[in-house]
Amino acid sequence: MSQAPELSQATEKTALGEWITFALLAAFAAALLIFALLAHLDDPLYPTDLRAFYTVGTMLKHDLRCDVYTESAQQAIKNSLWGPWTERENYTHPPFESLLYWGLSYLPFRAAYVAWDLLNLVLLGWALYLLKPYAAHLDTGSRLTLALAVLCPLISTLREGQNLILLVLSCVGAFVCLKNRREVAAGCSLGAGLFRFQFVLPLLLIFAALKKWKIVLGIVLVGAILGLVSLALVGWAGIRHYIALLSALSTSTAFPALVPAMPNVRGFINVLFAGRLGPHYLTLLETAGLFVLLSWPILEWRRRGWDPDGKAFDLLFSLSIVVCVMTSHHLLINGLLLLIVPALLLLDYAAAAYPSGLRRWRLAAPLLLLFPMTIFLNLEVENRLGFLLPVILWLAFAISEEIPKAQKQTGGGERGRS
Repeated sequence: MSQAPELSQATEKTALGEWITFALLAAFAAALLIFALLAHLDDPLYPTDLRAFYTVGTMLKHDLRCDVYTESAQQAIKNSLWGPWTERENYTHPPFESLLYWGLSYLPFRAAYVAWDLLNLVLLGWALYLLKPYAAHLDTGSRLTLALAVLCPLISTLREGQNLILLVLSCVGAFVCLKNRREVAAGCSLGAGLFRFQFVLPLLLIFAALKKWKIVLGIVLVGAILGLVSLALVGWAGIRHYIALLSALSTSTAFPALVPAMPNVRGFINVLFAGRLGPHYLTLLETAGLFVLLSWPILEWRRRGWDPDGKAFDLLFSLSIVVCVMTSHHLLINGLLLLIVPALLLLDYAAAAYPSGLRRWRLAAPLLLLFPMTIFLNLEVENRLGFLLPVILWLAFAISEEIPKAQKQTGGGERGRS
């Protein structure tokens, strides 16, 4: 009988030792990565989106709020910060998002770059910690698969100084709230991700089609607050400039060089048919693809029911996230970092349902393929990452195929729609 407490203490010590080892290795890897990224900042042609973010933060610091979307004003600030050689990438994000970079502008740029990346790594760790109760079955192989799947998007996010990790945290917060049946809070968490509205709006459409009005209310409420913040920040003139900017960026001719590098429906259609079909036909094909893909999770949710306690719910949420990634109008490689949520939930399900055997690794196959495919397309196929869409679609099918099996394991779902 005395062996039981000793065994429990030994198990706790082993778990604690594993966490300490993981934390030390993660900190060491983060330090090496940031050091490597810093080495490139002295290159004037080194592209980083944080330059545009830092520029708009500097504009707020100098009370140039009304000129945030004026190209000449942005370029003048860039010239004062880095000289006339800097790239002409301008700030195109929502007005309220610029508040994130106001504080960074009080630091030297190199210090701001390090501080921003460190903050993002901490937030990523927090997001993974929040998911820990829903990933109890992950083993070493699953963790390595997850790390490999998101490695390229993570490096791209940190390299560019992008804010995708904030969106990951927003989605994780929404998932945790939904699992705890707090639908308004889940909507508010998704609303906090409206700085990347091209990802959040498809989710809004899915939940609206499911008549989950509490979730929709949370998104709309936070969106209204952020809209008022934007109005107070840049005024009506700034809002009009931003709307005009969005209108220009939403055309089929916007970002001609970037569209083939988008691993979504838009990029895939472009790499297949650009130059063979006219812009109107490309838009028609993209619209049809978006309609079909967005209908997929809606029909699955309606067929399986709404049961936050079941494992099928985790897979349905994962399918919705993957579909929103594929249907996002503007998506670069860093946007694939959102796949960390469905990847983790799928790998946990696979580890529990198939402790051994080929079936488990068949589910993991699209995730394992993401890394080598990204490297190959980047180096050998002129960065035509639109060809990644079939791999992401494979991941969606893998998730969808397991939903009925997961539902049987948990005894069905709630058929009613609250």
